[in-house]
Amino acid sequence: MSGKPVPLTRLFLSLFLAALQPTLSSAAFQDFRYIELPGGDLVEAEINSAGDVFLLMRGLPHLVIAWADGSTTEYDLGEIVLPGGMCVDQTWGWYATGEVTDMVYRYDRSGVLMDSWEAGSLPGDISISGLSVIYVSRAEGSIRSLRNPDTEVARLQGSGGGRLVPFGDRFVYSAPDESMILGEFHARQPLPASGAWSAMGETLVVLLDSCLCTRDGTELFRLPAGQEFSRISFSSGGGYCLLWSPGEERAMVLR
Repeated sequence: MSGKPVPLTRLFLSLFLAALQPTLSSAAFQDFRYIELPGGDLVEAEINSAGDVFLLMRGLPHLVIAWADGSTTEYDLGEIVLPGGMCVDQTWGWYATGEVTDMVYRYDRSGVLMDSWEAGSLPGDISISGLSVIYVSRAEGSIRSLRNPDTEVARLQGSGGGRLVPFGDRFVYSAPDESMILGEFHARQPLPASGAWSAMGETLVVLLDSCLCTRDGTELFRLPAGQEFSRISFSSGGGYCLLWSPGEERAMVLR
């Protein structure tokens, strides 16, 4: 029998994807559109179930909301000098971290500061799942719990520059040098280093070689030739997907 040998990293990823996840109830994404992002250094991007895109920027305004109807709203978030990360709560507002102040801030949907907490040094991305809020402390090389400040949810081996997204009652952390499934009350589960990982509800998803697919190998979308993105954000319910890269000025919305 002839044929080229399969690289071990590809083989490992294929075997990992074969560990079946709950199957998708929705079809693959059929439509897409590009959105041009405002000038500035993009730190974080999320999309909600209405197709509105939330953009966290290094420069002012810190937060830009690109509404699905084409209009935009801007917020300066004056408490934050350098933002580290953000997560959007579909009901009431958003969390954001401040790198210089070493704080976590909670804002309502009008951009009004509602609460704040001291955080580990150089807080990065942050995510919420139910009552659990966790964030990356880059200087400490760990992922920590907001409600239990002394709790180290996971120790990181890499730079801490990855993303956190909810995954049922757990979370997915994805970075170029390290990815995993973790939770406050769950043991961490390493993910293959290949690809950018995210979660659509309780379905694990990876972007690899221009293909967005589920853990069981179902193809959701294939990027047009020449397009590359390194981050994935899903809306609640999975009706929308946002593909983007830090620092870039263009993103893709899938529906």
